[in-house]
Amino acid sequence: MRLITWNIEHGRANARHRAGAGRARAHVLQTALNRIADYEPDVVTFQEVDRFQPRSYFTDQAQLIADTFRSRGFTWSHYVPSIVRLGLVRAPGLAVPGASWLPSFGNMMVSRSRPRQWKIADLGRAKLRWRTNGIPLPVPGENRTLLAARFGESAVSSPITVASTHLELQSAVARSQLNAAWKLTRSVGLPAVLLGDYNLSLQGTKVAVGAVTAEEPKRATSDLAVSQPTFPSVNPAYALDQALCSAGPGCSLDVVAVSTIELDVSDHNALVVDIEVDDDSHTD
Repeated sequence: MRLITWNIEHGRANARHRAGAGRARAHVLQTALNRIADYEPDVVTFQEVDRFQPRSYFTDQAQLIADTFRSRGFTWSHYVPSIVRLGLVRAPGLAVPGASWLPSFGNMMVSRSRPRQWKIADLGRAKLRWRTNGIPLPVPGENRTLLAARFGESAVSSPITVASTHLELQSAVARSQLNAAWKLTRSVGLPAVLLGDYNLSLQGTKVAVGAVTAEEPKRATSDLAVSQPTFPSVNPAYALDQALCSAGPGCSLDVVAVSTIELDVSDHNALVVDIEVDDDSHTD
């Protein structure tokens, strides 16, 4: 089973693009999405997806993603707004009725098969803090969410939960959010994989949930976090985008490959994780 996670940075071109870093044009994002689809994944999760925002020229990026992958044989997609933006006002996406059709950004998942069930959750945000370099400015926390989907048995996997999240920039808050997100993901059903931009190092993930960490194939005999450097997208040095895996009782989960995809969109490269799951004790 092939899983891919990618923080698209609202579709902003990076220095690899022939015109250089800068604008978030729909056709540039479209080209990058087609490259992702060429890797023939089973599930893809996205972070920092915009809908109707000025910075991305009011493009409905969630619809663009859904349409692109539907044309490649995917049958399900779901967008979860983390933050709704109306001018200078920001509000938690899950607290605003009809938020999916307001200017927002959030998490998204697309999959080849339709899940049996899915869960969304609000992970909260960091407290207001002050930027201290230069003129003191208030910096509000940004609301974070979780999307978790339970997939039934398929040709490529036993039943499995796949989840997506994007955590806060403040490490202490990110660790707390990761702990909550991982508990929620596991509650949907094991085995499970939590994908996303953690804004943590692998060591930070180890501290948050006690996971074993690796940058190469490995069996998940306990909670296992895998990654490779994905940030910044040009000359990456930090493994911020990760996959946290758990086999659960009576089954095995092997991470058989971990790699990245260099794209000319975003300040993150995409993370590709290939897994094999053998579950004789279906927990569904």
